[in-house]
Amino acid sequence: MNIVSLLKSSWQCLRRRPVLVVPLLAVAVLVALLSLALVGSLSPHAMAISGESEIGAAGAMRLVGATSGRLLTLLIVTSILGLLAHGMTVFMANGAVADDPVGLKEAWSATATRVVPLAIAAIIVGLLVSFGLVLLVLPGVILAFLLMFTFVIVMVDERNAFQAMGDSFRIVTGNFGAVFVFFLVLIALGVLVILVNFVVGMIPVLGALLTIVVGATYVAFVSVFVVAVYREISLSGGSADAPEV
Repeated sequence: MNIVSLLKSSWQCLRRRPVLVVPLLAVAVLVALLSLALVGSLSPHAMAISGESEIGAAGAMRLVGATSGRLLTLLIVTSILGLLAHGMTVFMANGAVADDPVGLKEAWSATATRVVPLAIAAIIVGLLVSFGLVLLVLPGVILAFLLMFTFVIVMVDERNAFQAMGDSFRIVTGNFGAVFVFFLVLIALGVLVILVNFVVGMIPVLGALLTIVVGATYVAFVSVFVVAVYREISLSGGSADAPEV
């Protein structure tokens, strides 16, 4: 399995099908607007009262409660929208890689029919990885590595969450060398995007918009890349050749 070749072909695939970025970009913009409305408008200074008056303990508790409630609302909405956008992107990425492109409408229909197993997989994988990260980080990274194809399998092969997790585990362990190199490339790309967003984010006003575009493009590209690697392994009977860089 030639990682560089798959990397290049995934990028070309994204360039040919820029619509792949649309679901993630739309959600990122919507979440940014919701964040501005729900969180950005909240400020402790708004509770200040002129003169000698102070917020006091009761006022501070109310402020914390209101802020927590809005943050929780934002988190729930972001999780739901992000899950749907990711499902659509993976489905469209599979079509693009297979040279059988699908549109947003078809991607939405497919995601809607798979939303339950997709949500279950997201919750279980998220909890396992999060718990692993708490345990000195490394266990979480290992779990993320072993379960990296779970969402693709749910959307592409229409497996339930537990079957998809099991299939991902078997694929990764059965092709450890090739998938490990691929995983390292993903980490390197993630670090690069973080650095780019850090620099771009320093640009007044425009920086915030550019980071949204860069982030959405990166996640869409990774989705295509993961699908391409998964298809490469699947088409070879579940066993990839030794990794090439």
